[in-house]
Amino acid sequence: MRKFNVSWSQQRDFSIPICHVEVSNELGAVLGDYEMTFNDFAESIIDAELRELNAKTIVGHRTSTKKLSIHGVKRSTLIKERIETPLMNKGWIKYIRNDKTNTHIVVCEVQKQLWDMYYYKDKLQKVGHPRLLFIYQIEVSGRIQGMYCFGVQDKNITGETELFKYPYANVSFGKVCMGSNQLPQLTKLGQCVTMHNLFFGSQSTNCYYNESRNLSGIIELRELYSKMESSEFPDEWLVSENITLDSFLTKF
Repeated sequence: MRKFNVSWSQQRDFSIPICHVEVSNELGAVLGDYEMTFNDFAESIIDAELRELNAKTIVGHRTSTKKLSIHGVKRSTLIKERIETPLMNKGWIKYIRNDKTNTHIVVCEVQKQLWDMYYYKDKLQKVGHPRLLFIYQIEVSGRIQGMYCFGVQDKNITGETELFKYPYANVSFGKVCMGSNQLPQLTKLGQCVTMHNLFFGSQSTNCYYNESRNLSGIIELRELYSKMESSEFPDEWLVSENITLDSFLTKF
């Protein structure tokens, strides 16, 4: 049985961690030494979801051609119930695998922008939205168990980033309500980076909206949507959920 010893390092001039993977057999003989970006490593194990990691899924280049050698250091036999990455970028910024609950958690970032939406059957053009985080709780089968949405203000997302209420409707304490709309079953976790399009493409109702969701002072949701068409959302209107990203993720 092959064993994989994984470590990563952050270089000053490179925003994505460099990942080092050492492959050895059950006796500790080194079979290969690889180097790649952490994003490449994460994709190789995350897209393998239901498979065990094997030598064929390592994407990188060998850093050494040395002969097999025996390492006498005994490795830990403790099983980690929860495995997570450092914060990443490019839309998909964090991944957690919880073996105790048999679920995956994927955190995706959506930049501040204007979105075409529907208020019931009325088409809305380019409604201003703040920068958003979408968090997905996914069963090993690929079924999305929960979808969460928060506004953020920080330029750089960290574990201490403050989470804010989604300023419109159909979200309660971060939990997205899709009504009668069904989210598709995923075949790859990487599909999460576009799943927010289904949320914006679904009909918005008045569900969970009230004047405490934002600081605009506008009571009627339809009036707020009209005001925000073709307008950038003011960050100062956001209302805090009084929780950080790390604190929220502990529920998973």
